[in-house]
Amino acid sequence: MSFTGWRALACALLTYGACAHAADAPPAAKVDAAGATDRAGYKTALDDAAAAYRRHRATCRPLHGNDAALCMAEGKAEARRAEAAAEAAFRNTPRARVDAKVAAANADYSVDKTRCNAQRGNDRRSCAKDAKERQSAAITAALRAQ
Repeated sequence: MSFTGWRALACALLTYGACAHAADAPPAAKVDAAGATDRAGYKTALDDAAAAYRRHRATCRPLHGNDAALCMAEGKAEARRAEAAAEAAFRNTPRARVDAKVAAANADYSVDKTRCNAQRGNDRRSCAKDAKERQSAAITAALRAQ
């Protein structure tokens, strides 16, 4: 698998629409055949994740209540996933890839917990239990894939 640059890889990993322009951008880092990046590419990926989070946070400002909390949780989760993917590509080890999958599972769990906060009573408890089960399943799958 060959990549034209770290930005293309990072944008493929991100589900945020702000990266649509990255295919036109010059490669930001050297990517070897195994998919590992150099230190500059790692730093660029972290900076891109931080910038995407700031843009997402700006879209959350007009929201209030649980909608704002959910929007912020989604932005933080995207940033955590991007940072973990960047570190996995930089370290380029099986353990780093597992850590990235675990970080993504934890990020999804934090978003799910925020979604559950909008509910009350038994629905909230059921939602939280389902969220925890999804997180546990994702972590278990990541550890088994190692």
